[in-house]
Amino acid sequence: MQGYQYGRVESYSRKGGQQKKRANGDRAWTVEEVIAEAERKPGSCSHVEEPDPDPLIIPGSCKNFDELRQKHKDACKVKQQVPYTIPKTGKKSVRTKALRVDKHTLYSSVISLPILSSDAWAMPDLMDECMDLFHQVVRFETDRLEEAGGQFAMAVVHRDEAHMHIHVYGVDPVRGEITWLHPGKAAVDNIRRGAGWKKDNMAEQGRAYCDAMRQWQDDIYTSVFRDAGLMRYGPKRFRLPRAEYLQQMAAHEQLAVTRRDLPEARKTIDEAHSQQESIEANRRDLEREKLEFEEYVTSKECKLQIAEDALYFEQRQKQAEGDQIIAKAEEAKREADAIRAQALRQKELNEQYIERHDDALEAGLAAVDDGVISYQPSSGAGKQDTLIFGPSAPKDDEKRAILIAKWQPALKVIKKYARRIWSSEAAQCEHQFKADPSLVDVQVNYNPHAEPQSDDILKMDVKVSLDKIKGLSKPMKRILGGIANVIATQVGNEALKLVRSKMLDEFYALKAYRDQHRQQYGTADPKAEAKMSFQEQGLENMMAKAPDPRNAERRARQDRIVKGDKTDR
Repeated sequence: MQGYQYGRVESYSRKGGQQKKRANGDRAWTVEEVIAEAERKPGSCSHVEEPDPDPLIIPGSCKNFDELRQKHKDACKVKQQVPYTIPKTGKKSVRTKALRVDKHTLYSSVISLPILSSDAWAMPDLMDECMDLFHQVVRFETDRLEEAGGQFAMAVVHRDEAHMHIHVYGVDPVRGEITWLHPGKAAVDNIRRGAGWKKDNMAEQGRAYCDAMRQWQDDIYTSVFRDAGLMRYGPKRFRLPRAEYLQQMAAHEQLAVTRRDLPEARKTIDEAHSQQESIEANRRDLEREKLEFEEYVTSKECKLQIAEDALYFEQRQKQAEGDQIIAKAEEAKREADAIRAQALRQKELNEQYIERHDDALEAGLAAVDDGVISYQPSSGAGKQDTLIFGPSAPKDDEKRAILIAKWQPALKVIKKYARRIWSSEAAQCEHQFKADPSLVDVQVNYNPHAEPQSDDILKMDVKVSLDKIKGLSKPMKRILGGIANVIATQVGNEALKLVRSKMLDEFYALKAYRDQHRQQYGTADPKAEAKMSFQEQGLENMMAKAPDPRNAERRARQDRIVKGDKTDR
């Protein structure tokens, strides 16, 4: 899995926020609003286009949302011991009070994966991988909440939003308030208690809060996401170029695979070392027994010859057994050396694979961006989605084979990248428009009475409608519609300027002909005058300017000439 981890911790009260208190400007939610949003109740999840009415629940102390509400209600019944000073006597005592409604009593953490929900639904193996990570997150949060004195209630997996994510909820049935379950708030509480509840150390409290939350991020990364191949930080933290960031993501993913295989190799090597140590211990015992036997033999010189022969035979037998044990130990050592050499060779192969994968990934992503590769979705009837050569690909089969061999190490990642581009809103709009150009409705209105913006830009009313294209959100429809309107307006202006230029050339040619005719014959040509009048009217309309009265008088005079009224000649 490639990408970086994302997680946050929040807490909620029964009262919520009456003013704008959240970082995004919204008021703080109440506990009931949070549970209703997680349950996908109607009217509580307006940010989800198609809510899933049956979200996946990972039970803890609660198996459903009603039990979660009851568990939270029981935790809110806890009474708190509050220090109190009697005004008259000055004596200090303790009073029992109910938990305030603005106290935070519900713990929540949100963990999101860099996996699109649509991809997870389409690929069961990817969905299983996501659910395995979510169960690891639940185990991590359960251990941490129990260590802090709280209780894991339940977790909810939402698969109806853009990315796969999980909500983890917890309560404190003993203290009611969940300040000590929140890592940052617990750190601030320790600072305030140590300073006697003074408010003049806000900077120290802020640093303690940030350090505690960073530690929480580091712990969940080490326990869960490191072995999954995710990165601790995103690209903006270290200002990495895109190509270098993609290389690091691929390297982290391959390193996670190697780390999962490494324990098995270490186990084999440890077993070989243990067996070798056992053999060495047996050998030392044999040497000790041999020395003891020799001492015993030398101290009993008066023994009979037959006893000496028996002892000698037994010694030779034990020596043979020791040689066999030594041979086995040497064989085990050779096997351990072979395993170690194989592990080093595997490490070199992994490094070479990462280098080839990086080169293939960079070339493949560039090919997708340049149109050399295109994504072809599944057409049904058992045909899976695949990659095909795009319009910019070479036509030679030999060159295509070379490109395929170059992309092969990172073909899966290239396919995911091409699928995401193809499934984007702009790409879907392009597919629908190519299939049916009539989905884009273009209306052009020309207002001859409107004043132009300049001498070269004619004013036109152009409206491009994308309402017939399906699957576009309102912001994307507004952006693409605005771009289409600007392009259509500029195309219309260029077309009108071209027509105006052609009409001006023809008008100037007629004017030259009229002047030549008058100079040669002393009279005007009626047909040329009428055509010039028509051209002048057309140019006035093209320029979107008010007609010149003198042009109107001249055209009336030319009309009378054409009709045969010789008084105007």
